[in-house]
Amino acid sequence: MQPQDFQDSFRHKGLRKKLVDFLRSKGIHNEAVLEAINQVPRHVFLDNAFLELAYEDRAMPIGEGQTISQPFTVAFQSQLLEVKKRDKILEIGTGSGYQACVLEKLGAKVHSIERQRKLADLGPDSSVELDPVDSDKLASSLAILGDAGFRIDDYPIT
Repeated sequence: MQPQDFQDSFRHKGLRKKLVDFLRSKGIHNEAVLEAINQVPRHVFLDNAFLELAYEDRAMPIGEGQTISQPFTVAFQSQLLEVKKRDKILEIGTGSGYQACVLEKLGAKVHSIERQRKLADLGPDSSVELDPVDSDKLASSLAILGDAGFRIDDYPIT
C-alpha cells in the first residue's frame, strides 16, 4: 500500500454526502451513524489506486488478503451497536481502522487489536490531523498490534 494523500477536499466531502444519502435510502436511519460516516474520510484508509472508488458501497483490498468493509456494513454494524458517548468497545481485527474511526465519531472509546503488522502500519499517520477530528476522542483510543499471546490486562481500558 502506498502512502495516502490526506487531503480532504470539497470533492471528497461531496462524495461522502452522496454515500450518506445512499445509506439512508438502504435503511440506515440512525442520524448519529450517518453523520459519523459523513465525517470520516474513507479515502485516507485506502491505497491511492482506489481513490476514485473510495465512496462507493463496496469492500476493497487493504493488503494481507483483507478488505475494508463496504460502507453499508460499517453503518449497519454501528447502528446495531447503539453506541452511547463513552461506551468502551473492544474491536478484534483493526484492519484499515475505518470502523474504529466511525465508532470514535459516535463517542466510543475504541480499543482495537490487529495481528497483521502490515495492516497495523496502514492507517492514517497519527501526526496528520483530519478535520474535524476530536483529539480528546483519539487520545482515549488505543490500537494494539498483537494476538492471543498478550494479556489485555496490560492495556487498561479507562
